[in-house]
Amino acid sequence: MRLIHDIKEPVRVLALAGEIDLHYAPILTILLEEKTPVPAETLVLDLSEVTFIDSSGIAAIIAYLRSATRAARTFCIGGMSEAVNTIFEVIHLAKAMPLFATREAALDAIEKNQIAEPARPLFHAAGD
Repeated sequence: MRLIHDIKEPVRVLALAGEIDLHYAPILTILLEEKTPVPAETLVLDLSEVTFIDSSGIAAIIAYLRSATRAARTFCIGGMSEAVNTIFEVIHLAKAMPLFATREAALDAIEKNQIAEPARPLFHAAGD
């Protein structure tokens, strides 16, 4: 896995390339949960140059989704390679979080405040 770029303003865009597997999932977690005094309110994860993602990479994304949702932050995927898109379709990730074909489409939806709530959340808040 390679970090292509990490743009911080006004929306954080984290673009990755290569394979996200058991060896790189902990690094993905660190990148997603970047510790800053003021965490980004909106994060777009661009996977358009990722050639493979395994269950550990998906778990890191879902863990961050849970964290972002609880903190009322916006998180979406903006750009997926064909391989990643196929995997996300199989696991129905689009039902749990916003997925966009391109980074530009995600940024446009954010700018227009058109990020929809997931059709089926992956988890429920305590007491639900």
